[in-house]
Amino acid sequence: MKAALITALLMFSAVSFAQTTHELKVKKEMLARVEILILSAREIRSDLKTQKVVPACEKVQQMRELFPDHVRDMGSYLDLYNSKTNKAINEGLAHQIYIHKLRNQCREGNDSEYVDMGQLAKEMKTISKVLEKHRKLIKKSDTDHDNSFSYEYEF
Repeated sequence: MKAALITALLMFSAVSFAQTTHELKVKKEMLARVEILILSAREIRSDLKTQKVVPACEKVQQMRELFPDHVRDMGSYLDLYNSKTNKAINEGLAHQIYIHKLRNQCREGNDSEYVDMGQLAKEMKTISKVLEKHRKLIKKSDTDHDNSFSYEYEF
């Protein structure tokens, strides 16, 4: 009887460990993506201080590629009943739309001449601060939720 109980306990502990390993992997991926986004926003601000618009626009393109995964993972793995999570998702969607608008501005004209450097630097500062809040939220939250979160935004 004791042997069966110990065997069952070991089997269930292995299953629960596998779930926490998956959760840790998801959390690490989400944190790595947020770090890249924060770093990109800071690099854009530093490029704009030296009036290098073309490299800043290349980094905007990099951010545009990462933001949909960031928003989707927050909606898929974090607790949707938490108001902070919903606020983070809405902020992420708003910033994703803004970054798409910036990418379109960067593509117009020669050497991105239609980009307002002051406005872009100010917005990147805001995005950087918001992403730091997202990082704190991800660190504090459990990623054991398996939500079927999806959204549609055509680029």
